[in-house]
Amino acid sequence: MRKNHSKLPVYYENRYDSFISGNWPFLSNKEYLAQPEFLASAGFYFVPQPDHPDNVKCAYCNKELDEWCSDDDPFVIHCRHSDTCIWAKVHCKRRTCGKTDADGNFSQWPTDTVSACQELLAFIEDIPTRYKTFGKHWPFSNQPKCSVTPTKMAEAGFYYAPDRFGDDTVLCGFCNCTLNYWEPNDDPM
Repeated sequence: MRKNHSKLPVYYENRYDSFISGNWPFLSNKEYLAQPEFLASAGFYFVPQPDHPDNVKCAYCNKELDEWCSDDDPFVIHCRHSDTCIWAKVHCKRRTCGKTDADGNFSQWPTDTVSACQELLAFIEDIPTRYKTFGKHWPFSNQPKCSVTPTKMAEAGFYYAPDRFGDDTVLCGFCNCTLNYWEPNDDPM
């Protein structure tokens, strides 16, 4: 039996729905930072266990986390507990870093934030890291004579951030621009 790829947790929509349909225990408590939209964006989907009713799992690294506190930021928590996860390295760190000044300096920030953001820049500048985000779900992966291959997209600075099955949404690692609706002959540069 073939796996239904449209239900995979690599897609934001599926991760988000897992919290809504699975009765996330903090859904009605808006004081919690760990709300479905943020957890799903941080790469998590809801997989409750009898002894861990708030258990989540990363769609990219399979890391499971539970015992969420009201002030737990899903992006920060993912980075802290999954230092090898491609999604935590590229997407979550971007969300936790904020912005640099016009010259790209971090001088006004605390040292630990500066260090995390400099690490993020190293990952963003790393083509193989961006390439890995495309995995096997990029809709143009197997099209002959296609210009929007994972390699070319990664070389152009993009990483893959799909919302749903068949989605071709990418984010620029440098300017955070979101692009989608690619055509096979588009030039990612």
